Amino acid sequence: MRTRVIFHLIQWIRSSLGQQGEKAPLYKNYLYRLQRENQNRSLAYVCTSKSCPHVITLKNDAIIQCDATRHNHDPKRTEDLQNVFTGLKRRVITDVDQSIGKTYEEVKKFVSNLAFAIH
Repeated sequence: MRTRVIFHLIQWIRSSLGQQGEKAPLYKNYLYRLQRENQNRSLAYVCTSKSCPHVITLKNDAIIQCDATRHNHDPKRTEDLQNVFTGLKRRVITDVDQSIGKTYEEVKKFVSNLAFAIH
């Protein structure tokens, strides 16, 4: 039986979910944890969101099977986006003299300029 490779680019990140230093696959901004090793030596990974049943199967770091079910939650935010939200929240809490709307507009303008400079 031939194995069909669906997608090959898997990003591996250090995860705090399992054993210390364990790597976890990040695919389309969804994080997965190892569920089991199959008899054919492929690895089944399940989404780390507790109520999400989505599974991908990897062999030699390539996805050979992707569950047809959809995730029941939004993808994981990128670290940069998470940092923007954290910074915005911090500014709103600490800069009580400035309106939330004005702070939001300043951050929005900064992010827009940053995105333009990157591209």
